[in-house]
Amino acid sequence: MKPEELSKLSGSLEEYNKSLLDKLNEQTKATNKVYDELKKFNERIDKDKQEQEQLDKKKQDENQEKKQNSDEILEELKNLSKLTEENGKKTETDEKIEKIVSKVEKDYDLYHMQANVITFYGVIVIPGLLLFFFIYHLLKQFIF
Repeated sequence: MKPEELSKLSGSLEEYNKSLLDKLNEQTKATNKVYDELKKFNERIDKDKQEQEQLDKKKQDENQEKKQNSDEILEELKNLSKLTEENGKKTETDEKIEKIVSKVEKDYDLYHMQANVITFYGVIVIPGLLLFFFIYHLLKQFIF
């Protein structure tokens, strides 16, 4: 090859290499931008997840405290009624206390049952039926 051809060839190779290098730099910058955005997105997700966990824990603690307080009150009322029974003397106040204790226990049991039923229907049955009817409607429209 002639020196002129070699210089042209080396010049064109240098230009080609330079253009490839520029394209690689652009791709690297674009990749870095995407990586930074994904990192920010993941940080936001982690932050939201931590906040949600804290809220859930706070709600559980409050519910546990309420339940514990109500259980303690029921236990104290039962102990009080047992003490009055052990003394052998039943007065009008003892009978009233027994009625109140039995009423509170019944109300508490009813409240627990209602909460369980509401949770069962609200979390399992109603969403299940809605999902079933939604899928049925889609199948009816597109298949039948």
